Amino acid sequence: MKIINYILVFLISISFAFAQYDDCPFGEVDEPYPGTCGRYTDTDSDNLCDHSQKYPTKVVEEEEVPTQINVDVHDIITGKELKTKSIEEVSALYGIDKEEYAKKLSEYYNVQINSNDHFQTLHDNIGLEPSIAKEIAQSLISNEPIQVVLNETKTGLKERYPLVVPSLIITLIYIISYVMAKKKKIKMINHKKLWNILLLISFIISGVSGIYLALKINYRWNINLPFNTLFWHVEFGIVMFLIAIFHIVWHGSYFINMVIKKNKASKR
Repeated sequence: MKIINYILVFLISISFAFAQYDDCPFGEVDEPYPGTCGRYTDTDSDNLCDHSQKYPTKVVEEEEVPTQINVDVHDIITGKELKTKSIEEVSALYGIDKEEYAKKLSEYYNVQINSNDHFQTLHDNIGLEPSIAKEIAQSLISNEPIQVVLNETKTGLKERYPLVVPSLIITLIYIISYVMAKKKKIKMINHKKLWNILLLISFIISGVSGIYLALKINYRWNINLPFNTLFWHVEFGIVMFLIAIFHIVWHGSYFINMVIKKNKASKR
């Protein structure tokens, strides 16, 4: 019995709640405060009589949340594109201070770097890697320490310009050709001719690449060759130095006699 009474009370209360709306005896619609009769009721605080309104339906409008596209700063520019720009241009691209960016790069590579320097020149001269440049830019944006990938750090510890291996190879080839000349397998003149030609080739490549680098650095030449000019300039410089040492050994007696003659001439 109690359950039936509860149900009846609930239904009556609901009917009263609904009865407050859209039952104006005068047929008023959306009647404003204070109303034309004593039955004015406003339960939803909209300054309109509930009896003159239809039963309200609450519609909650979903707010449109703007979609945020998170762009990784590493995707702003590729390493190849970065090499064609200056520090100032890349700073503008990332929205960071150019002087601060140049300062952080200088601290990382322990060399003086200016905001008007070009990344291609820095790559050729000090081995600056685009990935490191991006990490430093990211650190300036997020105010967090630089996070360098481990394998890139290990790569930086390797010889950037191999010295030992090419030196051993050139020396070994020279010893082989010298022994063959001594054993009459080849003529001594051909042995010397071979190394004279190699000396000339290494001199031309090292010299021409040096002029090219000077023009590129001093006059901002935008001619980019399909290989690392500085790398081959250094490597052929090593080859030229070693062959020059061989030539000095060949003509050791000549240089010794020249020094002795000069000393004798000065004593007179």
